[in-house]
Amino acid sequence: MLPANPWHIRVHRITTPRALHATEGGFAIGRADLNADSYIDAAGRGVAKSLTDVSAIVDLAGQRAGRAHRAYPNSNLIVSKTIVPQLRGEIGAGTTVLMTAAMALPAGALAEAALAGPPAAPDIAALEALFAREGVDVSAILVPERF
Repeated sequence: MLPANPWHIRVHRITTPRALHATEGGFAIGRADLNADSYIDAAGRGVAKSLTDVSAIVDLAGQRAGRAHRAYPNSNLIVSKTIVPQLRGEIGAGTTVLMTAAMALPAGALAEAALAGPPAAPDIAALEALFAREGVDVSAILVPERF
């Protein structure tokens, strides 16, 4: 994960021997009754807007389909009805790199400005060099016992 305030960028490198169907989710926001919310289901972008919040997920490579998923009631611990922006797509056999930007903000001018300008995709070679130089292994196997 990389900070890109108010967004954060996720980079996933997936190696698989077979094709996969994947769904990646953004941040859930509360869903109003009736038609008070708005949704954007578009190529490479899923956006959910309520009266109080905005949440978005953007495929920085533009390969996946975006949607604002209306989750089943009571599937979230905070609010009973939610909208979750998602990206859905196929991952072919071999190695695939997915790059995603996600954000959630209170509804208003700052959220609209963020929607108008998601961050650019990071340079993978530069990230690999940074991680090789300054990275820290966070494998669960190496975490000291906490119990």
